[in-house]
Amino acid sequence: SQIDDNLNLSHLKFLAYLDMSLNQLKFISSNYFSSNQKLYYLNISFNRLEYIEAKSFVKDSLKELDLSYNYLKILTDDLFLSINKHSFNNLRLFNLANNNLTRFELCTEMIRGLNLTNNQLDDKNINFKCKK
Repeated sequence: SQIDDNLNLSHLKFLAYLDMSLNQLKFISSNYFSSNQKLYYLNISFNRLEYIEAKSFVKDSLKELDLSYNYLKILTDDLFLSINKHSFNNLRLFNLANNNLTRFELCTEMIRGLNLTNNQLDDKNINFKCKK
């Protein structure tokens, strides 16, 4: 199946579980999930994601995020930053396996499970340190 890149889920305010895997998504906009304050599980694996806009995942409710099997190259804290804090304090499982990551800079102190299998990372382009 295929989902239009102009996705609008704003009317689903109580959406808690969303599986969008196996589609053709290439881009995630910061407004896709802005109204889904109850969203705790999000699976966007097996798409064609190359770019995710800053502040796309600013949900305190998000506990599991699966972005595996995409074409992501760079992942930094700005995907998760809200106005005054890191907004992924409740994120427990984060799957980024099988992407094209060449740079990973993310404060992961609260994440219990992180999968970075099969990417292009080495000790020079990976950073788990949290900015103060």
